[in-house]
Amino acid sequence: MKVRPFQWVGCAAAYTVAGLFASGLFGSGLGLVGKLVRFRSGGVLWPICFSGLAAVLAARELGLLEFELPEVRRQTEKVWANEYSFALASAMWGFHLGLGFATWMNYGGLWVLIIVSFATGSPLYGALLMMTYWFGRALPVWIAPAVRAADSAASLESLVRGRLLQQRAVGVGLAWVAISAARIAFLDLLVDKMR
Repeated sequence: MKVRPFQWVGCAAAYTVAGLFASGLFGSGLGLVGKLVRFRSGGVLWPICFSGLAAVLAARELGLLEFELPEVRRQTEKVWANEYSFALASAMWGFHLGLGFATWMNYGGLWVLIIVSFATGSPLYGALLMMTYWFGRALPVWIAPAVRAADSAASLESLVRGRLLQQRAVGVGLAWVAISAARIAFLDLLVDKMR
């Protein structure tokens, strides 16, 4: 069954909005739990922890380490498209994926965001952080029609190359987080010693 352009926009919007709602709930829940258990810590403890975690995950994404991420080994239900309208199925997919950890995780960066959302102890910050992450996940849905390739063999090859490139880009981003967090910890230590 072919989806009409206007119908596609509705489905993409339903996917995006439902994912925003789910990721906002997830992030605010993480921040709330962090606040309730008073997990916030002053000083250099958290920047050092973030730096170490981001460095390990960067090494994984750059191919220097190999290990499985803790994840639920499940995909969204493809049959939803047959059982429900396209718009409702799209919203259900968006909500399921927006929860962050309810399906496969391709890259380790989400774990850093989960821990940051929890450690800040701020439901608002956690919600905004996870919703921003969701926007990044939903963006390919919106740009897919513009980058559709005519030759399926070439597009399969470019998909594999693109996925490897994306994984390496995530690794570089995580390395930057590790360096930034280490810098924050170093500066906090320096300020403490000067007092």
